[in-house]
Amino acid sequence: MRIFFVAMTDSIHTERWINQIADQGWDIHLFPVNAIVSSPELRNITVYGLALLRPRDLHKSVRYVGLLPIGRCGNGFERLAFRKFPKLWGYALELVIRITKPEIVHSLEFQHSAYLTLPVMKKERVHRPKPPKCIATNWGSDIYLFGRLAEHVDKIKSVLAACDYYSCECQHDVQLAKEMGLRGEVLPVLPNRRMAIP
Repeated sequence: MRIFFVAMTDSIHTERWINQIADQGWDIHLFPVNAIVSSPELRNITVYGLALLRPRDLHKSVRYVGLLPIGRCGNGFERLAFRKFPKLWGYALELVIRITKPEIVHSLEFQHSAYLTLPVMKKERVHRPKPPKCIATNWGSDIYLFGRLAEHVDKIKSVLAACDYYSCECQHDVQLAKEMGLRGEVLPVLPNRRMAIP
């Protein structure tokens, strides 16, 4: 099975989440929502990044794929590129999903990952030959806090209406998600951001 994660690649939470399944024999891909690839703990996956040159701190078991014809660059440039060209980043995500054809697209966190993934997954050309299943994982206050902010309500509702599966950290978020239009199946409630590697 090919699983495609969309997440913050400089997050220890992302590393811990993915490493728990990295040795299960699945084909795992990671697309950075923040354009920074700084994940020294990741193992046995494919990671996409902005620059062609492989980041020095990636483990040797990680396959790296650069997306733009530029050399190694610092975090400042990558952050600027991501902020200034969000449509380009969405296009890059769409292209990589269309090429890899995953069975599952899993957004770890809402405000960066799921918001970037949602418009891409709505495109008909991403659904060929078969649409991937979508998992949206809620971290921390993704719904509890941001669901109270007017500029986020419609985006959160759209994510919840579109995902096939929903993952969160507490039962209270399940109720909030259902009130905001969750249609998908609820996965077992787990502390996503505090998962420890066995």
